[in-house]
Order: sequence, then C-alpha cells, then structure tokens
Amino acid sequence: MKIKLIVYTYYVIKKYYKRWSGMKLKDVADISMGINTTRITNVKDAYTYFDLENDIKHVNVSFNKKKLNLHETYEGEIIFGIAKSLAAIVSKKNSGKILSLNFIEINYNQNKIDPWFLLYYFNESNQFKRQLFTTSDMRLSVSTFKNFEIDVPNMHKQQVIGNVYRLLRKYDSLVDQKKDRISKIINQLLKNGGNFKNE
Repeated sequence: MKIKLIVYTYYVIKKYYKRWSGMKLKDVADISMGINTTRITNVKDAYTYFDLENDIKHVNVSFNKKKLNLHETYEGEIIFGIAKSLAAIVSKKNSGKILSLNFIEINYNQNKIDPWFLLYYFNESNQFKRQLFTTSDMRLSVSTFKNFEIDVPNMHKQQVIGNVYRLLRKYDSLVDQKKDRISKIINQLLKNGGNFKNE
C-alpha cells in the first residue's frame, strides 16, 4: 500500500510539478520570526518541537482562521522549525501558542498558494532543500528565507500535488498509530509475563 502511494505521488509530482516561472516566498506569504524566549513569561505557552512533530501528523485542520496576534500560532498556519528543517500546519490543539526564535511563521495568501502544496515544498522539494543547505547564513534569517525561490504552478495543479501529499501524510499518521497500539500490546504482554489481560 505504501509503495503504491509513493509511486502515485511521484507520478503526480513528475506530471504536474514542472518549471514554472519562479517567484519568491515573500510573494506568496507574510513571513516573520518568533520572539526571544526571555519574552515568553509562561513556558507552557510556548510552541515547541514536540508540538511541531505532533502537528506534522495532523491532516484534518481548518484553514479559515484569522491571525489575531503576531508570534501567536493559529490553526491552519504553517510553521517552519529551523533546527529540524521541517514545516507543519498548526493543529487546533496547538493554536494560540507563542513562537520563539526557533521558528518561522508563514502566513500564506490562499488566493496565491495552496497550503498543502506549500507544505510539500518545504518538506519534500529539492528546490527548497537546495537553497536551504547552500545558504551562507550561520543561522537561517528571515530575510534569506523570504527570498527563497519557489516555482508556483496554477492553483489546480497546486491542489493536485497538495492533496496527494496530504494523503501520504495521513497514511504515515495511520501507520504510526498502528505501531503505537502494537507497542502497547507488546508492553502489556511483557508486563503480565506473557499473559494478555484486556484491562
């Protein structure tokens, strides 16, 4: 099943993601850095890499929310974790948290770019990775990030690629859930000396 999905993903991207006229990230989104951690008064209010990894697993999010406060996450916003070089769409659970300097927030224009296509660009595209790993910045800056090039197809083609990428993320999430359930069963068997008890 996974192999078929990967092959289908490759086929769709190869078919639709060709070289269109280049744009820069700042042309399709408002981009800003988080704040210094010393300005976050309550640690529990801070968005963390644990939150980022959990948000990567979420595929059912609303994109109709509006940003109320700068540096505060909202459902449907894209967050890029600098240390891990990964992006995620903020889930409802992690909405309202404060972003530190470890993160870049991407408030994209939905009239110009599909959020799942943009997430694919950050996490999978060679175009982004090539620019990210060849930058001369000691630490990735907002100004450099804003000027990264992105080839943007028309909205229909973006949505085709974005939907396939979302399905791939959903499949990975389901596999992880199944692994967690199996791990719990095995641990329970070991705890009970090999005798399974349904508690």
